[in-house]
Amino acid sequence: MRRTSAKLAVLAVLAVPALGVAQEEPDTISMIRDTGVHRRPVDVSLLAGAPGFGLAGYGGGLRVALPLLDDGFLPRLNEAFFFETGVEYVHWTLTAGDFDSITVPLHARWNFYLDKDWTVFVSAGFELSWFLSEGIFSAPNGVAWFNMVQGGVLVFGAGGGVLYNFSEAVSLRVDATLSLLAIGLTIRF
Repeated sequence: MRRTSAKLAVLAVLAVPALGVAQEEPDTISMIRDTGVHRRPVDVSLLAGAPGFGLAGYGGGLRVALPLLDDGFLPRLNEAFFFETGVEYVHWTLTAGDFDSITVPLHARWNFYLDKDWTVFVSAGFELSWFLSEGIFSAPNGVAWFNMVQGGVLVFGAGGGVLYNFSEAVSLRVDATLSLLAIGLTIRF
C-alpha cells in the first residue's frame, strides 16, 4: 500500500508541469475551425496613413464596424460579417492638384479569426468624398465624379487587412484599401 501511495505521489508531482503545458496549449491552437456560437462586439478603429495605391498625401480617420452576422456565412469556419462606416480626412496629391476631402466609407467587412492573436479581413463597398474646395457632390477639375479605383466623389473601395489582438478588447490594425493605406488601433465594446 505504501509503495502504491509513493508511486501515485511521484506521478502527481510529475503531472503538475504537464498540466501547466496543457493549459497554455489552447491559446496556440488555431481558432479558424471553432464552429461554436459567438457574440461579436462593435469595433471602433482610429487609423492614420496615406492615400491608397499610387497616390501621394496623408489621411486618417475613425471607423465603426457593427456586427451583422456573428457567425458569418461559412458554418465550418470561425468568421463574422460586419458593416463598417466612419469618417476620414484625406489630403490628396493628384495630377490635377492638391485636394482635401472628408470621406465616408460604407463597407462590408468579413473577418476570419485565425487564432487568439490574429484576425484577417477583406472589405468592399463604396466611399463618398466631399472635396472641401468644391462643396458637396462636386469634383475638382481633373477629378472624376465616379472612379472605380482612386480619387473621386464616389469611389468603389476594396481591400483587406490584419488585426493583431493584444487582448479581447484592443488590437493593432493594418489596413490596405484602394483609398487608404493605414495603421491604427481598434477598440472593441
